[in-house]
Amino acid sequence: HIQRQGLNTANKAIVAKLKEATPVAAKSIDDLKTQVNTGFDPAYNLEFVVSQSFFNALDLMKDGNGRFLLEDDIK
Repeated sequence: HIQRQGLNTANKAIVAKLKEATPVAAKSIDDLKTQVNTGFDPAYNLEFVVSQSFFNALDLMKDGNGRFLLEDDIK
């Protein structure tokens, strides 16, 4: 019960922040990247919830050498 109360409290704080946030229209992936880099406090652990079609479009993007951008880092 205590864990659930903690989760509910955290969710309430998240919803309050979302309600006061100003929407920003992103017309490209570059716009999204700019928002991530400059629009949020770096202390936040950002997560994106996207549609399946958006994720598919992002997943198919390649760099100039033809490598998929979302591939695992080889390091």
